[in-house]
Amino acid sequence: MSEHTDRLRGFYLMPMLDGGWKLLRSQGEGGLQEVGTYFRADPVSDPTGELAYENALAAGEEWRSQAPPPDRRTDHAMRCAITRLRLIEMRELTSAIDGVVDLLRAATEVKA
Repeated sequence: MSEHTDRLRGFYLMPMLDGGWKLLRSQGEGGLQEVGTYFRADPVSDPTGELAYENALAAGEEWRSQAPPPDRRTDHAMRCAITRLRLIEMRELTSAIDGVVDLLRAATEVKA
C-alpha cells in the first residue's frame, strides 16, 4: 500500500485487486473521505497498473495543492513571553527548593 500523508490534510492511495487504485483523502479531524474518482488499470495498455497509479497520485497531489494552508499560530511574541515567564517561575521554584534543602542540611549538621 502506498501512502502519502500530511498531518492535517493528506491523501492515501489504496491498491485494488484489479490493479487499479482508489484515492482516499484526509481532512484532519474528519477522518478519511473517499474521493469520487477510481483509477482503473486497463489490462491491455496498463497491465501492471503503473499508469493508473501515476494518474491517482497526480490527482491526489492536485487536490492537496488546492487546499488552503493549515492554520498556523501567529502569536509568536506572546508565546515567547509566556515561555520566558515559565522559565522565570521555574528558576524561582528551583531557588526556593535549593533554599529549603540548604536549611535542612544546615539543621542536620548542627545536630550532628
